[in-house]
Amino acid sequence: MPEQSFVTLTDADGSLAVLAPQLGGWLLRYARPLPSHGLVEALHCSQAVIDRYPREMYAGNPVLFPLVSFTRAGDKEHHYEWNGHVYEMPQHGFARRSKWAVVEQSRSALTMELADNETTRANYPFSFRHRITYRLSNGRLHCEQVIENRSLDPLPFATGFHPYFAVPLTAKSERAACFVEIPEGKRMTQQGRAEAFTSKPFPAQNWSVQEDVSETLFLANLKK
Repeated sequence: MPEQSFVTLTDADGSLAVLAPQLGGWLLRYARPLPSHGLVEALHCSQAVIDRYPREMYAGNPVLFPLVSFTRAGDKEHHYEWNGHVYEMPQHGFARRSKWAVVEQSRSALTMELADNETTRANYPFSFRHRITYRLSNGRLHCEQVIENRSLDPLPFATGFHPYFAVPLTAKSERAACFVEIPEGKRMTQQGRAEAFTSKPFPAQNWSVQEDVSETLFLANLKK
């Protein structure tokens, strides 16, 4: 994908964000200048991964819609049942592998849109419009989603993101010293293939990035 298909947002303080609307609305980079550190890249970005799109998206911040995890209908994984019909749905949904249209663009903001079409309706028979706006302001990157149901019928969906953070953030840092700060909440443990969940209190804590979290960690009711 040629770089001219990418959109670069900039802010007065030197912050920048790079997006690829035609590659699933993919946020590839977000960088901000910090004293004593220069321009700090918050996200891991790999040209090799970008070149393997859509097979791989292990970089940046992919969009998850209309599903954040996976579905199962009977013995069929990556399928779901709705009104007596079984449809196929890839893990994390289809939005990250769809072309998004640019609706509005300025130096520091971009609004993208994905709407239902013949391809989406084949396995997701719903009328929708999903808009995402990324905006740089005072060095911070803000994201806003608006999901519109364009019919009178219910619109089942889940939405989220799958960010890949750069660790460590700066050349002066050590990976072993990096952690994720998690507030108090509940930890949900799945039973079987997520047919049911049990919960228990999850105290506020810092998780080292050295921690093995190869199994998904489900958290709910997180405090601000």
